[in-house]
Amino acid sequence: MTLSVTWTVRQPLDAARLEECVWAAARSDEFILKSASEQLEDRLTRDLPEWQAVGVSGLAGAVLVLTLSAEDDANAVVVKGAEATASAAVAAAVRSGARRLSVGDRPGGRWVVTDVTTREQQWPADHGARTDATTERTRREVVVVREPSSIAAVTDADAILLDLSGAQEVRVAGELAVLLTRDDATAACWRALRNHGQPVGRRFHHEHVGVNARVDELNARYVLAELAEHADRADRLRGMRGELVGAWSDAGAQDVPDAAVGGGVAIGARSRLAAALADAGVSVRPWHPGRVLVPVHGGWGPDHLDVLRDLQVVASGVAR
Repeated sequence: MTLSVTWTVRQPLDAARLEECVWAAARSDEFILKSASEQLEDRLTRDLPEWQAVGVSGLAGAVLVLTLSAEDDANAVVVKGAEATASAAVAAAVRSGARRLSVGDRPGGRWVVTDVTTREQQWPADHGARTDATTERTRREVVVVREPSSIAAVTDADAILLDLSGAQEVRVAGELAVLLTRDDATAACWRALRNHGQPVGRRFHHEHVGVNARVDELNARYVLAELAEHADRADRLRGMRGELVGAWSDAGAQDVPDAAVGGGVAIGARSRLAAALADAGVSVRPWHPGRVLVPVHGGWGPDHLDVLRDLQVVASGVAR
């Protein structure tokens, strides 16, 4: 089958917008380079009055801050169902001994990191026992999401980790994540670690004059500009996924709006549709056992959807 479209799994950055943000960050004469970061934090909590946001440098940086804010115990942060990067960040923090260098009050307790896609399996709807039976420490859940529209659905958690680097609803020029909490003490601890704490790594002393602070500011500016179009893009993505779920029903299609590999539509890995997609050069990602995920992003147009719907016809008689 000859295709007239190009398949990618991420929508390209807006070059003109990126250039504008680069120049704005480069020209800034602020002593503390965080005005855009603070605006982004305010924007993300605009409709969540009880919540506070703390921007950090990527998923690994966010998990490191979580680890340093927990009780002084090697098992104070447990990763359940979140991507491997989160587990690696916790292990690195423990191995490095950075926790011994981190001083000041910690909110305490034990963080349990779950992922929005597997949350119900890893952390039951009733959230199970909120206290660890062996240590009598409070367990607090942090849910990892990628899409801004996913935040509202997980506000029953104790904290939220928005990993914008994996988002489809907004594009980001580099690594960027935001931690959200309702607890004042926790937010204050996270900010102190981000702004001043040596163990946070690359942000140490770069809050004031470093190149890395300008990179963080650039990313925040770019995401702020993207959020102005977020609602329309989220609606468009939701509509495209809905069309494909309907067209691919025989392949057991499932809407996956938020995933570490990019939101999209999951289908049977051994279905004829999956084979037809592979033959057509459409990128798919491994998903749960026996499933693959077809990432869907805002750069696709009507032609892409037409081709994908036609592939269902080519793969008629799909087996689940």
